[in-house]
Amino acid sequence: MLNILIAEDDQVARKMLEFMVGKLWGYNFKSVTNGLKAVEEFKKGDYSLLLLDWMMPEMDGMAVIEEINNMTDHTTRPYIIMVTTRDESGDNIRALEHGADDFIQKPFDKGELLARIKVAERIHALRLKFIDEIRAYHELISNSVAIPKNSTVCMYCNKLRISADKWKTLDEYLLSFGGAASHGICPDCQSHHH
Repeated sequence: MLNILIAEDDQVARKMLEFMVGKLWGYNFKSVTNGLKAVEEFKKGDYSLLLLDWMMPEMDGMAVIEEINNMTDHTTRPYIIMVTTRDESGDNIRALEHGADDFIQKPFDKGELLARIKVAERIHALRLKFIDEIRAYHELISNSVAIPKNSTVCMYCNKLRISADKWKTLDEYLLSFGGAASHGICPDCQSHHH
């Protein structure tokens, strides 16, 4: 489930967002009253979604996005929805180009806001899955040794040709990379030799 940070200076709008996000839809959330507090709270918490007002005292929403972009990377950056009364032509484009992931204009339909939060939730779940897959891949390659393509293997002793005049057993080759192989018997050899 998403942890949501609400940054809204207007008390009525903030209380309405808190009610919908927490009581109505059951998300965990924290709310703050200005952009500076949003940045401070973000540093302390583990937030996957920001509902961010554009015009706030001390630091506006665009500056908050810039701060968050500077302190996060693709694994820790939250999804950001700008929630604002701004309706000048191109405001939504400016916000999206500046780093917001979505934009909704006040007053908004609560169903539309919930739908946008659900999009954030899906993207967050995909991000977590992607991060897990990258970690698994890194673990796999850190424990792997590649044998070069088209390697020459001696047909009698099965040593690998390492260079023009150097040959190594598979065990020696693996040890040169800090690894080792355990020995076992494959099913074909098991049936042939036993």
